[in-house]
Amino acid sequence: MISKAAVVGPHVDVAVLAGVLGKNPGETQQLVDQGKKRRVFEEPGPLVDEDEVRFLSQCFQQIVYSNLDQDNRRKTHRTVGEVAERLAGDRVDKVLGPLAYHFERSDDAAKGKFYRQRVQELSGQLFSVEEIARELSLKVGAAETAPPLDEQSWPLAERFLRALTVAVKNMRVYPEGSQLVLDGVVAATSALLELLKRVEAVTFAEESQALQINGQAVEAKGILPVAQDLLRVYAEHGIRRCTFERGTTRTDVMGMLKILSGPSAGVQHDLEFWEQRLKAEKISHVRIFPVIYLAAGEGRAVWRREQKEVRLDDPTLALVRDVLRALAASVDNIRLYPPESELITLTLDQLQRQTQALFTRIPSLTVGMAEGTIVVNATRPNPRLFGITIEILERLMQDNDLTSLTIRRGVTREELRAFLTQLAQPLEEPQPTPASWRSLLEGRGITTIEVGTRMYAAAERLDTSEFPEPEPPRAEIPPEAPAPEV
Repeated sequence: MISKAAVVGPHVDVAVLAGVLGKNPGETQQLVDQGKKRRVFEEPGPLVDEDEVRFLSQCFQQIVYSNLDQDNRRKTHRTVGEVAERLAGDRVDKVLGPLAYHFERSDDAAKGKFYRQRVQELSGQLFSVEEIARELSLKVGAAETAPPLDEQSWPLAERFLRALTVAVKNMRVYPEGSQLVLDGVVAATSALLELLKRVEAVTFAEESQALQINGQAVEAKGILPVAQDLLRVYAEHGIRRCTFERGTTRTDVMGMLKILSGPSAGVQHDLEFWEQRLKAEKISHVRIFPVIYLAAGEGRAVWRREQKEVRLDDPTLALVRDVLRALAASVDNIRLYPPESELITLTLDQLQRQTQALFTRIPSLTVGMAEGTIVVNATRPNPRLFGITIEILERLMQDNDLTSLTIRRGVTREELRAFLTQLAQPLEEPQPTPASWRSLLEGRGITTIEVGTRMYAAAERLDTSEFPEPEPPRAEIPPEAPAPEV
């Protein structure tokens, strides 16, 4: 049971698991309860859907997954896809991403390709190609990728991946110039140069929270935990993909290791920053493409950020994190305690203070969903800074079918309480939609909170030369900022 659950993912829908196991819901729940007693699965908290179970450790889930026989893993992925497909019924568009993910890793690649194309078609409906090309200067089309690796090149790529992640860890732990650091640089350089004798370039890219090498998913037994290590480093730095070209030198490798092992700013950087950073480290044969999200509002493509959706600096990001933590805590307490509870009052007071502090710096805060995780003002939050707040907000957004949540300067304590009280209500069938949320907010006269007005998609290729600079965060209190309540 645990091995099949590991293929489903770190968050396991119990109905899907029952279908994969071929058991009825009661039998499946008994197995899940046994897993909780053995501390394989975690006990659900108040923000977790009762129909879902989570692995207590994602690292353990990845180890179980990577130790599965490849043929068995592919068959299980196909079964998961077929069960999810059947359960979705006529709402299959709601689960296109998971379906594409599982079938692409199954022995039914044709169906994986079909669902991936369907995802791209829906993205095309969201973002007009003409609008993107005109307004975003986006070079529409697939990202430039090197040819797939052959059977002889794959072991060399895996060897470099292992050497790279070990070298990054050593540089984080040991002082510069130590023998372990020097040995790590030598090993990584040697492995890469050996690989580049066979290929012109090698690209390590994140795709749907999985690692790909030259467009091929990393699935080999034993290498998945290493791939996850690199993805965690990518997430800290906001990197989508990194390409090493033939001609890479030891200086290039050393420079990249310094970047990847160094402290990551909370700010998500654009292409220009990475070009300058590579130049400063004298790196000439490595290219980095960051995580960049395109935004759409009211059915058309718009700038990557609104004029009001400003780039977040480090102090502002810390305030954003505090606001979102207080927001989640308020929902949690409203669910658990009676309306007159002092704990609810205290958390709402804290949320009000933190939103007032945040909105002295930026005019609005938007939390959206993209690629299965949250996006804050068109940027992916740094997991080192936001921690478990990311997972809590993901669940909150998914449970309430919120594609985006925008809170604007001027929001009052009463408006926050009214909205969060509704957010804390038990889930009903049918689930709330963006339209029903907007109707609710309009009915209460709340104009400083918006739901479902923004959607995000990841950019693969981008020319930033024609982008206007976003306004910087402001430190002064604007005239329209509300006075603190006494």
